[in-house]
Amino acid sequence: MSRPRFIKSHLHYHLLPESTRRSGAKVLYVYRDARDVCVSYYHYARMINAHKYRGTFAEFRDSFRRGALVFCPYREHVKGYLEHSDTVLCLSYEQMHQDRGSVVRKVADFLGVSLSEADVDDIVKNTSFEVMKANPDTNFRHWESSGMVSGTEEGTFMRKGVVGDWRNYFTEEESEAFLKWRNEKVASLE
Repeated sequence: MSRPRFIKSHLHYHLLPESTRRSGAKVLYVYRDARDVCVSYYHYARMINAHKYRGTFAEFRDSFRRGALVFCPYREHVKGYLEHSDTVLCLSYEQMHQDRGSVVRKVADFLGVSLSEADVDDIVKNTSFEVMKANPDTNFRHWESSGMVSGTEEGTFMRKGVVGDWRNYFTEEESEAFLKWRNEKVASLE
């Protein structure tokens, strides 16, 4: 493979190849409000045939908190990247949603890439949820014909792209308990 390379992963930091961790390779890590992660993951698990999850959201939420799902435990996942801020640029989904232009500039600076304002504008336009959902290179629609998904009745890979959808799934009490659980090991990310 030629360099530089871009590798997308959901692995915990400690599971990245040692060569990646020791080489000083630059890593971009995007985290999200844990409640939204849980909701998004629930819909993903219902859609993907490898998971075929058919339980309730409450059951899924409890499994998420216990760390009994693939890519969990969530708190340790986030904490692992936050502890390596010398080579990892940690960005929140909420920051990207609020001001993509600033995030694009921050990423370019971290990677040592010069961008014109026209470049930034083009990247902002092409990374909007609407454009990415319509783009066959980013929307994973090919999964439907590959048999990886159980059909669109469970939704699509790129579902809503919003911040705060957790409010449709958590009561106020459940939300507070979830945040308390998250903050036991990970400092407030908001």
